[in-house]
Amino acid sequence: MPHVRHPGFPARPLLRPGVRLCRREDGRIQIGLGEHLAVTAPDTDEVHQVLEALRNGVPPAPPPVLGHDVRRLCAALLEHDLVLDADTFLAALGAEPSPSLRESLSALFCDRHDEAAALLARRGDIPVEVSHRGLPRAAQRLSQLLDDAGVDLDRQPLLAVHLSRGEPERERFDDWIRDDLPHVVLVCSEGTVTAGPFVVPGQTACVRCVDAHHTDRDPRRALIVAQYAAATDARDGLPEPIHHDLVEMAVLWLARDIVNWIDGRAPRTFSTSIDFDADLELPLTEWRQHPSCGCAWGRAVAF
Repeated sequence: MPHVRHPGFPARPLLRPGVRLCRREDGRIQIGLGEHLAVTAPDTDEVHQVLEALRNGVPPAPPPVLGHDVRRLCAALLEHDLVLDADTFLAALGAEPSPSLRESLSALFCDRHDEAAALLARRGDIPVEVSHRGLPRAAQRLSQLLDDAGVDLDRQPLLAVHLSRGEPERERFDDWIRDDLPHVVLVCSEGTVTAGPFVVPGQTACVRCVDAHHTDRDPRRALIVAQYAAATDARDGLPEPIHHDLVEMAVLWLARDIVNWIDGRAPRTFSTSIDFDADLELPLTEWRQHPSCGCAWGRAVAF
C-alpha cells in the first residue's frame, strides 16, 4: 500500500540545507536560527520520528492522523519554507563537481523553491558575454561568479557586460543599441568606480543618454570624454588610481544584478549608475532617456 502523505509535502521531502536541529533548555527543540526560519517544537519522540523521516525523504502522514504537536510542527516547517522537493533539488545538483556551483544551486533552491528549476534553466538559456579593457582580473572574477550561479557565458550573448579601465569608447555601446542587446558597464576612471547603467534598449537610459545629460551642463563634455576614451597609458608613467577593493565590490554587485535580471527581477542598476566610493556611501543616480539621444527614436515612431 503506497504511503499516504501530508498534502503540503512533496513525495520525497528534504529539510532545507544549512539549517540545524538544536535542543533548547525549555523542553523544546529548534530547527533553524534566523528569525525568518526558526521553528520550535516539543522535544518528544513523535517529533523526532517525523524529523528523522524527513531526513530520509519520507513525508509525514496526513494531518488527521498526526498528533497535535506534529501537526503544528508540519505547518510551521511549511510556513517557514524549511522543506524542499528532494527530487528536483538533487536532480539539479547531479554530478556537478564544482563546490561553489553546488552551493549556489543550494541557495537558489532555498530561496525560490518551486521556481528554482525553471530559473536554473533560464540562466542557461540567456548567455552573457563579459568583455573588458584593462581589467582582466575583474572580468575573470565576474565570469567566475556568473558561472557559479549557473549562467551560460557565450560570445553570442543575450546580455553583454563591459568593464573598462578609463572611459570606454562609446561606439561599442552604439553597436549594442542597434543590435537591441541589453548591456551594463563598469568604469574605473580617475579613482572612481561606477557600475551602470543597466541598459535595455528602448526601455532605459543608455550610456549616450548619460553623456547627453552631462552635456546639458557642459556642452564640451562629449569632446573631453572622447579624448579620455582614446587615451592609453598615462604619459607621466605613474600608476592609475584604482581602488581594487571597490572594483571587487562593484563586480559582486553587478554579478547579483545580472543574475536578478535573468531571473526576471529588476536590477538595482536598471537605468541607474552607482558610485562605489571609499566612504561606502554608494550614491545612486537614476537616469532618464534623453530627448537628444536617438536610442528610443525608432520605438517612439513605431508606437
